Amino acid sequence: TGHRTVALMRRLLGTHSNLYMNIKLPSGSKRDDLTPPENQPVDADGRVRPEWLDLLKEFPDRFFLGAEAFYDIQAMARGVSRAQSPFIEQLPLELARKVGYENAARVYRLDVTPAATPTPTPTPAPTPRPPAIPVVSSLEAGDIAVTLFEPDLVYPGNTIFMDYRDLPRPRLVEVDIQGQVVWEYLMPEDIRAVYSGGDLSPGSGPDVEWLPNGDILFLMPSSGVFQVNRDKEIVWSYRTDQASHDADRLPNGNTLMAWGWDKKSDAQVKEVNEAGEVVWSWYARDHLDDADNRRGADTESFDGTYTHTNSVIRLDNGNTLISVRNFNLLVEVDPSGQIVWSLQDVFTNPHDPEILPNGNILVGDHDRPHQTMEVTREGDVVWKWTRPGLRAVRYNHLLPNGNILLTDWMNIIEITRSGTIVWQLELLDVEPDRWMYKAERRGG
Repeated sequence: TGHRTVALMRRLLGTHSNLYMNIKLPSGSKRDDLTPPENQPVDADGRVRPEWLDLLKEFPDRFFLGAEAFYDIQAMARGVSRAQSPFIEQLPLELARKVGYENAARVYRLDVTPAATPTPTPTPAPTPRPPAIPVVSSLEAGDIAVTLFEPDLVYPGNTIFMDYRDLPRPRLVEVDIQGQVVWEYLMPEDIRAVYSGGDLSPGSGPDVEWLPNGDILFLMPSSGVFQVNRDKEIVWSYRTDQASHDADRLPNGNTLMAWGWDKKSDAQVKEVNEAGEVVWSWYARDHLDDADNRRGADTESFDGTYTHTNSVIRLDNGNTLISVRNFNLLVEVDPSGQIVWSLQDVFTNPHDPEILPNGNILVGDHDRPHQTMEVTREGDVVWKWTRPGLRAVRYNHLLPNGNILLTDWMNIIEITRSGTIVWQLELLDVEPDRWMYKAERRGG
């Protein structure tokens, strides 16, 4: 196995039309230590190697997933599932289905149709759980699809996010739990996000959230914050070229917003009332020491930003929680702006902190590997989750059923606290700059 190079496999598969190959991903490891790294299907970070992906696409009907049969079958089955799921999740959906089970079912003449529910005698038999990867047909590059779904484990409801597949024409998109689009709003040209002198990018930090009346509050960087109703009418707006990453509607009707593409002279947080008047603001320069900036002494050298503040939350006690990314810092400030609590260097480039019911903090960590983590106010990490190939947790949120919804580049993922992925929405085969920044689930 260690000598099975991509070039050799391509030559053999091209020569022998009845040759099929097994992809072995051992349990407990992203890589096979017995195989030279250059011959393994994944790299050190668990990403599928481009040359392997090209080979799989060239011979989509000739590969299976599997493992050696002489191992303990039950233990191997558990290990294979843990190792292979991240691999399969990185493949285009049609290819994932073929490599994951269709090829094996065809060659070995396996019946993969779910068994029929027995006739109830005298009580109904339980309905078999649907497969974790539903069969979705006729998908093309750029489509949106739910590629993982455990119906009895997800938090049911609709999900809204900013769609950047057509980069110059971003949309708000609402999908149901099956991934069907049920509502969308195409951004008018005068409020589309601009970034770095005019380039559209999800990395500029858009935000979207449900409001209690069903309207949607969204932030378009360098354009402002807007409220759109279900009839696709803008019913409120605050125009500004200094808002990005996060905007929240407060119980008093005011709107709180962050500014991450900041200069040292800028306010990193603003609160405006319904009339658009700034009623509160916070300036990092008045409370932070430049020596604590983890991007170096030149405090505006990284991405051209001073703090790159990416999240702001008004707490129940009236204080405000702020994520100051360039300082690897979370701060809680009182209404006067004074810092009453802080946590630094437990994470790298923190994103989207959220206070949990137990008082701990859920936060995205952009260290290597990327992950979402739960930390105490003292800085102890009590839970974390990652997977091979995780690229950027920009959003993580605790759902009412205890699951966590998070965004990861081109995926929106729902996981259980045990780390099982129970729902995944994916942008299929799109350019790498078309990723999703934030999302939100509303039950119903």
